[in-house]
Amino acid sequence: ILNMCEGGLQISLKRNDGKGVEQGDRVILRQLKGLSEIPLLTDIPMRVMWVMDNEHLDHILLGVAFDRLPEETLHTLREFIRSRIHPDECPAQK
Repeated sequence: ILNMCEGGLQISLKRNDGKGVEQGDRVILRQLKGLSEIPLLTDIPMRVMWVMDNEHLDHILLGVAFDRLPEETLHTLREFIRSRIHPDECPAQK
């Protein structure tokens, strides 16, 4: 995870793990390891908003947006972001 906001995530994947992922695809976020403060973020539907794929790099970058977060999960995510991440801008919402 490169960036997180209440709208979604920016993530980096090894090229082989992200092979075939395209803008508009729907994916499921199974879990975020290492973030015990937000255990509600499991099995969350997400939509791929953008893909940055440079053939000279070993990784691809994705912008993924949360899709239909339950209100309790959204509240927990907002509190986590306010306390741990600067909320200036959310690139996933662009």
